[in-house]
Amino acid sequence: MANAGFAFWRRGCKEEIFADNLNIKRVPAAVLFNRDKTLHSFGYEAVSNHSRHALNKKHSQYLYFRYFSLSLYEKNRCSTLCKTDCDDIPGGVHILSQVFDILRERVIKSVLDILPDTHDNIEDNIELILTTPASVTDQGKALIMEAVKNSKFDEKRFCQFSESDATAWLCKCQQLQITKSNKFVHMSMSSKYMIGDLGAGKSVISVYEIRSKTRLIRLAVRIKKIGGNSVNDEFEGFMKSFCESGEWENFKADKHGEYGQLIKQFEEEKIKFDNETECVILSLPNSLLGIIKDNKSKTSGGDETDVVDDKLVIHKQLMKKFFKPSIKKIVKKIVF
Repeated sequence: MANAGFAFWRRGCKEEIFADNLNIKRVPAAVLFNRDKTLHSFGYEAVSNHSRHALNKKHSQYLYFRYFSLSLYEKNRCSTLCKTDCDDIPGGVHILSQVFDILRERVIKSVLDILPDTHDNIEDNIELILTTPASVTDQGKALIMEAVKNSKFDEKRFCQFSESDATAWLCKCQQLQITKSNKFVHMSMSSKYMIGDLGAGKSVISVYEIRSKTRLIRLAVRIKKIGGNSVNDEFEGFMKSFCESGEWENFKADKHGEYGQLIKQFEEEKIKFDNETECVILSLPNSLLGIIKDNKSKTSGGDETDVVDDKLVIHKQLMKKFFKPSIKKIVKKIVF
């Protein structure tokens, strides 16, 4: 799932980076518009509202966009985010400018909550650094710039960085190099290091070299459509086999909100999953619980899952299987 989020620091305190204080963290890149092209909701609220409207057969009164950020660097999907409005459908500039405005509001609120001593004219002093995938096309970059001009951000206080370059600079500045023995060491001049950005659209693996205190050079980069949402796809494939023919697809089609909540749970748990995790526990909605219980004894997931009350327990070995295809593809591509 493509997401949006933010962090910030204040001038003079660059060592201290704050995440948002609104319990938002990253949110899905989903946006819901009213028919008059005014913003209805964004993020999880947009997903939930769209699901509710769909259940009530009122979704045709709204315009819903999901994964729109991926269209910025998928050449065959750029038409879905055309620059200008057409046929009553908001164009990419309109969508992104609205998203920038709502993120700006959340940034301001979060700054004032975390740093109450912040000066009142904070709105006039925000400098925006937008990190984007290295694979964003020139067309996508131009669209982003146009959206900034149409938002409440000051375009003179705006710059774009690729996510890999931004991470590379952070690693250099904070000396985030880890040896094979898991010890942190200082990176000297001419040090080379690798940055892996395994995003929801494409994965970018880059090699950088430190040339001076203020100069960093990228030696090589590989951009491949690996990783991404493949872990989710493996989970959904398992759930499909866990249910009888067609039941999982019917659940997705008829229970939009419950499906979205289940995937959100899985997203949160997969991020926390590591070698120390014994199992992942997901709460099942009633509409799916009966199907799972009825079919569990007949499926291949018997030894790798349990159903306890309304919880689906996914054991470590099955979670590893969800990650395995993605990891194998990524490792295969790390050849420079």
